Amino acid sequence: MFISPLVALNVMPPLPRAAPLTLKGARGGATRVVELPVPTQYRWVTDVETDSIPYNLAQAYARVADDFFNGTLTAPTFDDAVTRHRMIDAIERTATTGRRSSYNTRSLG
Repeated sequence: MFISPLVALNVMPPLPRAAPLTLKGARGGATRVVELPVPTQYRWVTDVETDSIPYNLAQAYARVADDFFNGTLTAPTFDDAVTRHRMIDAIERTATTGRRSSYNTRSLG
């Protein structure tokens, strides 16, 4: 879970490495975190139950297929994953030390 004065977000499956995933958050002066609905424009797969285990993988494959056929680059890359892990590490350091921490976003290539 990430908490700041402006937002609290919690994106976690009910069990480690399991689905479905939920998005929870709170803004401003909210005193508790609530589940947030995923906007329909972020649902690329329509023929799989959204609360089923295959749904998240189908969503990822749909993004990759769309990129392949349309020549776009919208699916996350390995570099994106590394950046995300660096960000999570910086958040954890900040939470532990109480001091602002940054992370390097330079490309691996």
